[in-house]
Amino acid sequence: MSREWYPSGVPGVRYRKHPTRKNGKQPDRYYSIYYKLHGKSISEGIGWSSDNITRDVANELRAALRKNHISGEGYQTLKGKKQIEEKESARLERDSITFADFCKDVYIPLQKINTKEKSWSQEERNIRLWLNPVFGHLPFKEVTEGHLEKVKKNMIAAPRSPRTIQYVFTTFGHAWRLANKRGLVSGVIPTAEVKRPKVNNKSLRFYSKKEAADLLAEIKSRSNAWHEMCLISLHTGMRMGEIFHLAWGDVNLQTKMGTARDTKSSGRTRHLYFTEQVTDILRATFKNQRPDELIFKSRLGTKIEAVSDTISRSIEKLGYNLGVSDPLNKAKCHTFRHTYASWMAQSGEVSLYELKELLGHQTIQQTERYAHLLPDGIKTAASKFEGIIS
Repeated sequence: MSREWYPSGVPGVRYRKHPTRKNGKQPDRYYSIYYKLHGKSISEGIGWSSDNITRDVANELRAALRKNHISGEGYQTLKGKKQIEEKESARLERDSITFADFCKDVYIPLQKINTKEKSWSQEERNIRLWLNPVFGHLPFKEVTEGHLEKVKKNMIAAPRSPRTIQYVFTTFGHAWRLANKRGLVSGVIPTAEVKRPKVNNKSLRFYSKKEAADLLAEIKSRSNAWHEMCLISLHTGMRMGEIFHLAWGDVNLQTKMGTARDTKSSGRTRHLYFTEQVTDILRATFKNQRPDELIFKSRLGTKIEAVSDTISRSIEKLGYNLGVSDPLNKAKCHTFRHTYASWMAQSGEVSLYELKELLGHQTIQQTERYAHLLPDGIKTAASKFEGIIS
């Protein structure tokens, strides 16, 4: 391109000629405008006549700039105009991202980094099976309460349990809050006004002492390690997930105490109190392992991630769930923890508050499911009124 500028015939617009390229019969022209802003001379290129840039187009752009200079509003340079247009284009692209694409490209990849495979894969299924079919194709910001109501209606008709519905809504909530942080959505989360089915996960089943002994014996005949873990759950009220996380640095065999860390209750820690049987198991297992070494491991030497089907097969063999259709009445591995709490309540030796602390519940309402097992607790309290009025 020639370095020589030629006047266009209108003020503030000029052009250069391409040395070889033609646009029609004339050399291709590169138009530019020049002007003063705050006492400084500025020159900005517009483009080639072969790209449909003409003297009039250049003159109109310069006139628009001069108008903005006088008013002090809008873009003041062509560079500023381009930046505004790029920001607007980015905003439009951001606003148009669909719920499905946000989850696929942003949310799930982040969950894969920050959560376990079991968690993110379940969320991925929730999105694929329930959320995407209703509003996956819509821009995320257009998802409303009505769409979530339809998801709920579909799941109830399927049918799916209240707990499953809660999990799907939780997945949506996590994705929405991330989108909110990224500026993709704003205002009140659409799930706020959606009434969800109440979840009743208050298990009614606990083992009798004979059932517990028979089940532990059956499990031991299949796996000594799982027998030990189940016995620890029965004797301490620990969740299996807490036992999987238990390291040697978390136990003190002299004081017969331990610590459950990063528990299900908002990651809180709580004290554990071991019976002689639990202490004997741990003493027999301890071989000068490092404090950070897990007490129970998988066959590969890694952290155990799930309860073995050894437990369900043992329960099935003993027939504990024969004829039982209500999931709340079915025996399972978690029933060992429930049995610990039930036996403690039946003993009359602990208060609900003490039981709450032993179980690591966040609220007393979680522990109140065992109140009916307290021996004549309510009746005894009510009888005190006789003394008050006499």
